[in-house]
Amino acid sequence: MSPEKINTWLSLLANFGVLIGIIFLAIEIQQNNNLLERDITLSQQDAVNGQFINSDYLPGIQNKISQAEGIDGYERRYIEEFNLTEEESIRWARYINQIWRQNEANWEALGGSDDICRSMAGTLNRRRDYQIYWENRKQAYVPRFVECIETAR
Repeated sequence: MSPEKINTWLSLLANFGVLIGIIFLAIEIQQNNNLLERDITLSQQDAVNGQFINSDYLPGIQNKISQAEGIDGYERRYIEEFNLTEEESIRWARYINQIWRQNEANWEALGGSDDICRSMAGTLNRRRDYQIYWENRKQAYVPRFVECIETAR
């Protein structure tokens, strides 16, 4: 084999290697963009609602309102099924809401992975408190996310 043919083949292999490297780089950049979008979503949520939702005063305020108007929905079901006080119920509802919002952001960041849906649906099927929340609040989530969770159940 002549040196020219060897150089041609080596050049071809080197160019092929560069092409594969560029493809891997593009995939890595897309993954980083997805994670950045997830972080931005969670940061926006925290910036808008964080101080209010995480306030220790919120359950007391909601308790006063519920005494005037009556508490209903999934908070009431937590009180009845788990023997919680109204304040405990409100705190637990906030906690579960935060978990599900993070799950939704993670799901979106990973491109709507079916594996994540199956994992979340498995937890949903095992935990009554999650079931109560999901039954009452699933309409607040992106329809594709709801469909994914419901299909995986």
